[in-house]
Amino acid sequence: IKSISTDEGLAGNKVRVAVETDDEEYYVGTTTGLSIIHKYGNIKTLKQSTGELDTEYIMAIYKDTHGVVWVGTDGGGIFLMHDEKIIRHITSTDGIAGNVIFKIFQDKNKDYWICTGSGISRVKDFDPLSNFYLDVRNLNSESGIGTNSVFQILFDNIDNAWITNNHGIASISMSEINDLFDDKRSRVTAKYYNKNDGLDSDGATSTARAITDKNGRLWFPLVDGIAIY
Repeated sequence: IKSISTDEGLAGNKVRVAVETDDEEYYVGTTTGLSIIHKYGNIKTLKQSTGELDTEYIMAIYKDTHGVVWVGTDGGGIFLMHDEKIIRHITSTDGIAGNVIFKIFQDKNKDYWICTGSGISRVKDFDPLSNFYLDVRNLNSESGIGTNSVFQILFDNIDNAWITNNHGIASISMSEINDLFDDKRSRVTAKYYNKNDGLDSDGATSTARAITDKNGRLWFPLVDGIAIY
């Protein structure tokens, strides 16, 4: 086991997220900055104090299909990076639901889903290297999802979206979400799961990532165990 800390140049010792973005290259998000660990061990660090980041508490990291790394922060929105340089800064002024970023990923259509402390944003696929227009639609408590603070969204094999949030776990029909985004309805219906459904837990965790396995089952990390649907 090899340990890497601030002694070796890491931005901080409290690590929230780490992602392998290329072969043996890792983006590591800490509470005090972002570090890029290169293949041969040298580390590049971006921090607020050195002027690269407006907000240095890193909450989410995602490399998209265009080769751009999305870095989500706690209150400062999202920094887009390419070739280890910041190429764009996306915040709520650009239309996303909020600036506290929990998770970012792309669905099967390559559209982006951004989970924030103020709701969920879907951004239609675009190339951040050449296109600066964002087609954004948002979901929040006013839309019927029952909360504004959403930790993650993922999708099952029968056209449902699942969200983890500060109230637990809920499912929403994707057809309802699409109708909402197309202005065909004003609200969606979120089904929350509880003890009657076999979910005996104090809730989901904002840090861990739920997954869908090869059999289509959903695995949800909880503060006191794991739930499988």
